[in-house]
Amino acid sequence: MNRLFLTISVRFLFILSISWQFPNALFAQTNPENPFEYKIVKSINLPGDEKWDYLAVNERYNRLFIAHTSQVQVVDLKKDSLIATIPNLQGVHGIAFAEDLDLGFTSNGKSSTVTVFDLKTLQVLQEIDLKPKGGKKPDAILYDLFSHQIFVFCGESNNAMVINAKKKKVVAVLALDGVPEFAVSNGKGKVYVNIEDKHAMNIINSATNKRDNVWPIYPAETCGALGIDVQNNRLFVACPGDQDVIHLVNANNGNILQSYPIGRGSDAIVVDNSSQQHLIYCSNSEGTVTIIKQEDADDADHFKVIQTLKTQEGCKTMAFHSKTHTMYIAAGQTDPSDPKKLKSGSFKILIAKRKN
Repeated sequence: MNRLFLTISVRFLFILSISWQFPNALFAQTNPENPFEYKIVKSINLPGDEKWDYLAVNERYNRLFIAHTSQVQVVDLKKDSLIATIPNLQGVHGIAFAEDLDLGFTSNGKSSTVTVFDLKTLQVLQEIDLKPKGGKKPDAILYDLFSHQIFVFCGESNNAMVINAKKKKVVAVLALDGVPEFAVSNGKGKVYVNIEDKHAMNIINSATNKRDNVWPIYPAETCGALGIDVQNNRLFVACPGDQDVIHLVNANNGNILQSYPIGRGSDAIVVDNSSQQHLIYCSNSEGTVTIIKQEDADDADHFKVIQTLKTQEGCKTMAFHSKTHTMYIAAGQTDPSDPKKLKSGSFKILIAKRKN
């Protein structure tokens, strides 16, 4: 009896300590007055028993792209059905769109290549080999409209390959401080990339293709997912650890302004500035999406957690459609006999929409 009382007391004190540090955390799941509350409304079953990585929505053609190890699957979001695949990709991680050129690019980790495809027809046009330039195991990839360049971040060689999107060739190689994880562009000449093993961020000048600065992200054991609010010049950095948090960072100087609790194992952050709502979505492998909202429209430095949406264990990556305010979250069950594969028939995309 005494041991039970002691256990309950310790747990109560732990929960109370969390509430003092993060006052919104305990009330995030139930808020009847939340007009932005989301719920899972349906799912799209997709073939394939391989693990997945990044997802990306292309709003011009209303399509969802899913990196699925050896292929990219393309879903028509009007019909919520699979319409095509981009095949023969070796360890595909990410997808980037150069909409002004009507081109798509994928980063292929196992082959250390980038595949170029026609964004409208989905036909493969070219494969760019990164190995001759020293690029190994590319992962994150983005298109910087300011410079019309593709930035590919290589996890094994600790560098970034810069590709002229129009010419489809590598034009620069940038050494980084460590293992790159996520990257974003502000559309004005700056590219920010998290360094996973150094709890730091590298800032790249996309006009000169040189690294301008290095910012430490403390306190953090590692830096994971990354998002950017371009309107307010703020970054959101997911930092896994004893207490998984998201840091709100000033994109001008790297100062950490606030920190908020999120679910365990965040692997994607989406910043939604549509309708001036300034909502932040963090998909977490524990089986949740943490939704954070700017408290005041005129104050970009203070947010609050408004919902913890339950999804499914392992749902760590997602994409977002800003016009329909819809989340697309990848889900699958690990095969008990082979942890590198998914249970047959379990892969799907969960669709979450606002209740109102």
